[in-house]
Amino acid sequence: MSKQGKLVYIDSLRGLAACAVVAGHFVGAFGLSKSMPVVENSPLHILYDGFAAVSLFFVISGFVLSTKYLTTDEQVEPVRFIASRLFRILPAYAVVLLLSLVTSLVCALRVQTSPPQTDWVLAFWNDSVSWKSVGSQLLLGAPLRGESNYIPQGWTLQLELILSFLVPVLVLCARQATKWLLVYLVVLIAVFKLPLFLAHFALGVLVAKYAKSFSESGVSKSPLRLALVLLGGLLLYTYRFTLPVYLGALGLGRVAGVLSKDSVIWLATGVGSALILLVVLNSNRLQGILKAPVLAYVGKVSYSIYLSHLVVLLAVVPPIMRKVDGWGFGLPMLNAGAGFVTLILGTILLASVLYYTIEVPFIRLGKWAVGRRG
Repeated sequence: MSKQGKLVYIDSLRGLAACAVVAGHFVGAFGLSKSMPVVENSPLHILYDGFAAVSLFFVISGFVLSTKYLTTDEQVEPVRFIASRLFRILPAYAVVLLLSLVTSLVCALRVQTSPPQTDWVLAFWNDSVSWKSVGSQLLLGAPLRGESNYIPQGWTLQLELILSFLVPVLVLCARQATKWLLVYLVVLIAVFKLPLFLAHFALGVLVAKYAKSFSESGVSKSPLRLALVLLGGLLLYTYRFTLPVYLGALGLGRVAGVLSKDSVIWLATGVGSALILLVVLNSNRLQGILKAPVLAYVGKVSYSIYLSHLVVLLAVVPPIMRKVDGWGFGLPMLNAGAGFVTLILGTILLASVLYYTIEVPFIRLGKWAVGRRG
């Protein structure tokens, strides 16, 4: 399998995670989870589980950023590494932030829809705008209290950028011994209070280190065992909305309370993400599915999908839903269906424009700048 082929199906996996975030925001924007309680608390929640998708993003990042250093003798060059990350993440983010600001000022928001928009989504873009708050968000900071939050998912990008800077050190530890990676991880999280999400990057590094060993093991050569690993990964990946909820329903509130702590949930979804990634790396069938042209394209523009979908959700979807509702069918779910199709198509269109006009040029510029420095 070529390196390029690997990147295609890994990107496709990231694209599916981005689509889950889009779907999750749509469900939350119109309170649709109330109308599908069976799906809400079942493994099917994976279709719109934006929380678990964040874990998968970080695990994939840890894997992609470390794999060439753990499978070759190439040495990490910190300055080049950091520069390439800055060129990859910040330009598209800044453009989408400014696009969101302009859109919030010129488009009619708070359109009456059926089903109605929730207070959760209406709170993102409000009438309170200050350049100080916009400047804070341009630097990947949080908006000022009460101000519009133009890219609410921006908190994950702040973590992605900062924690990815530590990947070279994780690689150096992993090259020495896994135990040193674990010691370093515990010290940073327990002593220096770094976010637990660093463990997700570390899991990605460990997948990169042990992927070859796993592929040579009996597990990867047995379809049944590989399927069991995938099942375990999926159960952990959807953990947030399953096991703690089931235990609570059975009257085991104290146990459910412990298992529903954020730290436990994020660790579970991180391990689940790592297992899913490990299976994909060792399954030709899954790789073939993920390399389908549509999924490959979604994977290619996945970063812009993740960044820009709220522009479509907040400014384009509500008027379309109101238009469909005006046809007189009186079917809220028909309106929601039209809104969801609009969200998917509109987001892919916008993401495509951003990818080719912003992402690609700045990736090339970053490579040029890094290469010139060398």
